[in-house]
Amino acid sequence: MLNGKNKESLRLEILDNLRQIYIRTFRIMPRLILRYVLGRRERTTHLSHLEYDNYWDTFWNKRDIFRTDLPMTKFDKPIRSISPFEFKRLGIVSILEEKLKQNDITSVLEVGSGAGLNLMLLAPKFPKISYAGLEPTESGIRISNKFINSPPPEFEEAYKIGRVENVRVIQGSILDDKLMEKLGNNKFDLVFTCAVLEQLNNYVDIALDNIFNLTREYFLFYEEWLEANYLVKENYLTLVKSDYFRLSWNYLNKYRNIEILERSIPALQPSWLKYGVVFGKKS
Repeated sequence: MLNGKNKESLRLEILDNLRQIYIRTFRIMPRLILRYVLGRRERTTHLSHLEYDNYWDTFWNKRDIFRTDLPMTKFDKPIRSISPFEFKRLGIVSILEEKLKQNDITSVLEVGSGAGLNLMLLAPKFPKISYAGLEPTESGIRISNKFINSPPPEFEEAYKIGRVENVRVIQGSILDDKLMEKLGNNKFDLVFTCAVLEQLNNYVDIALDNIFNLTREYFLFYEEWLEANYLVKENYLTLVKSDYFRLSWNYLNKYRNIEILERSIPALQPSWLKYGVVFGKKS
């Protein structure tokens, strides 16, 4: 027999399941069906380009990246405020450090490198590796070069050595066929993205084809994969309502020339949408 406490717990669980069924049936499913019928037309590269070209200068002038008012979560429980800079250091950069230590990697390309923060955090730790950032916006290239030539104190190791010699940035898009042909003559041991595929909703197939062509061996995608978000109602609704992609990491199974080595959801996450990691290599 169920006692009063167990009955109440079961009642709440039933209500929560009914609520989830309602949300997915009447709020999420109609939106997904509509988008399926219309096609993935929402986000264009032009919109993403303008959005970020206007962002990086503000980012530099206001030093937004070092602000400490961004709430972070660990297993959905608030832990403390943390700067976006520190989130990168403890998130994507720590994961990349592990891969660089475990594998024989001498060259790295970041697709959509923005202001170059990830590369600037990695470069002094692995000085024998050459790093390149591919960034389409003029402001991203400009701010990256400022960081490279005169690292601020927050970059600790880079700040101590002054100008960082093993990082270069290339202005261009992963969707540019002529640039891809040029870069393809000099492939990279590891190619990675951080919240970039989400910006290429309509062109993700082209981007993935080019990324797999540019990598000599390894790839890593640190993205807002569906698997990292669909179990949390608020996150899933955010994905459905936004113009960003909602790709499952199983989407990569269609590529026969690659092997997935790891799929994971890091414990440290931002509070709005969660990131997942896919790491693999050429077959």
